[in-house]
Amino acid sequence: MEARHRVVVRKLLAMGAGGAKIIDIGCGRGLTVSQFRRQGFDAWGCEPGDAVPYDRDAAGRLFLKTDFQTLDPDFRSAIEVCTLLDVLEHVDKPRDWIERILESFPSLRYMVLTAPARRELWTNYDEYYGHKTRFTLRSLAELLAPFGFTVREMGYFFHALYLPLWLQARLGLKRRLSNQGDFKLPEAQPALASFFDWEQRLVPGFIPGSSVLAVLEARR
Repeated sequence: MEARHRVVVRKLLAMGAGGAKIIDIGCGRGLTVSQFRRQGFDAWGCEPGDAVPYDRDAAGRLFLKTDFQTLDPDFRSAIEVCTLLDVLEHVDKPRDWIERILESFPSLRYMVLTAPARRELWTNYDEYYGHKTRFTLRSLAELLAPFGFTVREMGYFFHALYLPLWLQARLGLKRRLSNQGDFKLPEAQPALASFFDWEQRLVPGFIPGSSVLAVLEARR
């Protein structure tokens, strides 16, 4: 989680989005919103389900049990960046969903999304968390093509996880599942986050990984 956050923040800053208003759709408990806030972003979260906010700072920035289309029109018009972080794999009709996002946020400039990658890595983990699919670069590009995004970047990341997860899936081994309701960042996260952040910088995106990242600019 921390590793993904570092990568996403680096991409946002590279696009000059440091002062932009961000909506994290499918934010869950608001961990990412809290992390964005600590780094100075004007971040908000929208979650259709019920959730206990990650911390006090996130609590004041979350729209829980809320469809993003029902948010105040003036608020929606001020949003310039949308993040969809490990959300798209849960959606039955992702193309319709993305179209709704573009209609709901008329000033949207950038979208950053991440999702689980590579169908050959499918395990009990995906079934437990209600995933509909895992993406390849090709399937994600085909999904996004009708919207005319300028693709600033698209590639796999978490490359080091690919082989062990492939072996686990190939051997039919079960992945360990944890209760996300009590999730807190473990002590080891900073070191792992640094490793995966640098890995994403150095390893070409076409090399398979366990996740896929897309950095998109909306054409208006």
